[in-house]
Amino acid sequence: GLDGVVCAPGEIELIRADLPDDFFYVTPGTRSPGGSGNDHKRTGTHAQALAAGSSLLVVGRRINQAADRRQAAAEVLRELREATA
Repeated sequence: GLDGVVCAPGEIELIRADLPDDFFYVTPGTRSPGGSGNDHKRTGTHAQALAAGSSLLVVGRRINQAADRRQAAAEVLRELREATA
């Protein structure tokens, strides 16, 4: 009866085959290439999460802890555009 699940980028492919095509995947722990995992143990890049089928990326620290949040958000958006090009 679930519509979606929260899962790490590398876990989407493990569960995707057993779930409906319209299932929703919320993916925390995504990072920019070369970014720190901080306290997350199962991370991946934004591009990896999108390629695996993530529906929604949770991008928190990359923007919230940046000295220039606007610039950090712009960089994440650029990475996402490049990943979907």
